[in-house]
Amino acid sequence: MGTSTTESRLHQDKGGLAITISCICGQKEVFLAHRDDGALLYDEQIDAFSVDTRTHPMVQLARTWRATLSPGQILILPAGTYHACRNISPCLSYSRFHLDEINIGYFLRSAHAGDAREIDHEDVVWNAAFELMSIVEAGGGANETENMDVIRALEALLCVARAFAANPPGPDPAADMYLRKGNKRSLQTTFVVPQAQAQTQTQTQTQTQTQTQTQ
Repeated sequence: MGTSTTESRLHQDKGGLAITISCICGQKEVFLAHRDDGALLYDEQIDAFSVDTRTHPMVQLARTWRATLSPGQILILPAGTYHACRNISPCLSYSRFHLDEINIGYFLRSAHAGDAREIDHEDVVWNAAFELMSIVEAGGGANETENMDVIRALEALLCVARAFAANPPGPDPAADMYLRKGNKRSLQTTFVVPQAQAQTQTQTQTQTQTQTQTQ
């Protein structure tokens, strides 16, 4: 909530989550820049709504958009989108973070990097997975809607599993998600290797052992 002079400077939210913005009353203008174009934004030290291209010429090469939000409209910012907001009139708006199959890879990489300690990545993943598993365990029903809910939950769980397999924690197996313990955090989680990959690793190890014995 703010007056017509309320605005936020250009910035990028860490955490790997998408953002939705909606105006309840009043209007808001939003400037957006592609998440991969940060090198053209002068360390975010520009006035997004009045860029001086003589002193900041590279901004013209960045992929940017502008949108004016009115009540009843929702703007979705993909994970990592650079953005700045300003009220056109006194405005009450609502925003929230969003996780889905599109940005879960960014979300997991953020968890491994630890670049947004204010977000408890593990809690988000657990809550989402628990809800999906509850739907599956409840099973389908007599109507098509309940059966489709189970199918969508299974598809979402498969998407999460693929995202974990595609975004391992890195060379240090302990450097992954943070678990909250009082005021401290310890590193702990488990990643399951897909069966096909595990079979490939077993075959490779067997071949190596065979070659060693032959030599």
